[in-house]
Amino acid sequence: MIDSRAFLDKINPLLQEAADAGINGYLITSFATEEKLADFRKDCAFDHTIYVADDILLKTIIRSNPGVVLMKGGTILKKWHYRHVPSFSEIRNRWMNESR
Repeated sequence: MIDSRAFLDKINPLLQEAADAGINGYLITSFATEEKLADFRKDCAFDHTIYVADDILLKTIIRSNPGVVLMKGGTILKKWHYRHVPSFSEIRNRWMNESR
């Protein structure tokens, strides 16, 4: 079961700020049907690209549901449980500088 408040309050605003800064954000889920994806988009007001992957793969990458993974060039820089996701400005300042 997806916590729609997590998306409405934390994840969607973060992804929108990233998009405004020219940074792509994606959702990767194990939802298998178009109906489930449509319900999710509606319930969570989610307007970004969604990919589907095996749930074991997702559990290997991040152990929280939902969670946020920051990647650059195929390397995982940081992972957060949705309750601990910092602001976009903090993410950009701490983990997205050009020297990394």
